[in-house]
Amino acid sequence: MMYREKNPVWKQCLATVEPMLESIGFSLASETNHYAAFGSASVEYVRSDMRVQLGWDGKESWITAVYEKRDRNERHIRGEQRTLEIAAPASNPARNALAVGRVADEFIAHLTSALHRIATTKW
Repeated sequence: MMYREKNPVWKQCLATVEPMLESIGFSLASETNHYAAFGSASVEYVRSDMRVQLGWDGKESWITAVYEKRDRNERHIRGEQRTLEIAAPASNPARNALAVGRVADEFIAHLTSALHRIATTKW
């Protein structure tokens, strides 16, 4: 398991997003620390009809999210991977590096809301 304490923003993100995803049926499938990439990391959560991957860019200090939906009857067939649209925080409209405090709080709230919306919307 990745050392989640390495970056406080990444730690806050996972501590917020993970319980929400678990409450709607997701489970942690993989967690990777990319040591050679400026302390970057990624996690993947799965549910029978969907996969969500979050990434921490250690160089840019930013979080990204991609997802793909699958037909529940064809679990082995993956859908098209899509980038999750996350609203920029009002305190950081230029989408510069995430820092502990208001900027991270706002971004993580927007991320959590966007994840919940796509995971609970019928396609």
